[in-house]
Amino acid sequence: MTDVVEVASSGRAKCRGCTKTIAKDDLRFGERVANPFAEGEAELTYWFHVKCAAYRRCERFVTLTPEQLAGIPDAGLLKERAEHGVAHHRLPRIDGLERAKSGRAKCKHCKETIEAQVARVILAFWEEGRFGPMGFVHLTCGPAYFETRALLPWLDHAAPEATAALASEVSAALAG
Repeated sequence: MTDVVEVASSGRAKCRGCTKTIAKDDLRFGERVANPFAEGEAELTYWFHVKCAAYRRCERFVTLTPEQLAGIPDAGLLKERAEHGVAHHRLPRIDGLERAKSGRAKCKHCKETIEAQVARVILAFWEEGRFGPMGFVHLTCGPAYFETRALLPWLDHAAPEATAALASEVSAALAG
């Protein structure tokens, strides 16, 4: 089963990475897997925006052939980001950025409570064809948890509005 990159034939598919609709005629990435509900060689396809696939399904995106990459705008940058995501396997877990709402959640890295209104990274893991909630990490624990300071592209992809709103805190946390 080979993953595909193709133009969306309709505007009905939703991206498994960001949950937004993939517009008709937009380029999309299809992750092909065996269908667990059918016998034989049946398969199903999980659709992603090409950029979402590079950030969220890195290990699949890096396997694209040069021919498949040829039609993708910014293919070199996206492949570089996907390779970085493979090297730092926790990066694709980034699902957003927000201020803590309550003060009850614990950080997955330091195990301390994340106080209300403190910036935190939302985590999600890929399981059975979808992303499920995994917890949170203090923004300041991010570089240690993800084992890299190059978090900005992932934060900006997952939550551009939040990253812009928390720009000074993001800069401070990533500066070290």
